[in-house]
Amino acid sequence: MTNRSGFTLLELLVVLVVISLATALVAPAFNRGLDNFRGQQHMRELASTLRNLRREAIETGRVVALAADYETDQLLVNGAQTIPLPHTLSLEAISASLPAELGGDGEHILFYPDGSSSGGILRLVATNGPREIAVNWFTGDIALDPAR
Repeated sequence: MTNRSGFTLLELLVVLVVISLATALVAPAFNRGLDNFRGQQHMRELASTLRNLRREAIETGRVVALAADYETDQLLVNGAQTIPLPHTLSLEAISASLPAELGGDGEHILFYPDGSSSGGILRLVATNGPREIAVNWFTGDIALDPAR
């Protein structure tokens, strides 16, 4: 009787099937994680854009207004300049917290030259669920998902 070392064809096939199953289970989870990362990155970029609008109001000494175009999923700055949203985000609502008697209209977030704002919440739907960017009316600070 000869002593043979190595693996049988059946053993190799079993290993290949196990590796294939593990790959099939891990790949979707990896893609979800990647989509979540992209969504978070886009939210951070949008928050940075809002901070730049606040800075622009302070530097120019003029009010900067942010509004929403729900049909095209874009944000409008002073009614003209557009900020397109990435494909991972869609605009759900923009609600300003400054009441009408104080100059708010409920549809614009205004950044004032003194650094304050009308305040409000920008509601977006991302691949990983609904998200919010809040603008503090008193300080003008921008916060991602303040409730989370």
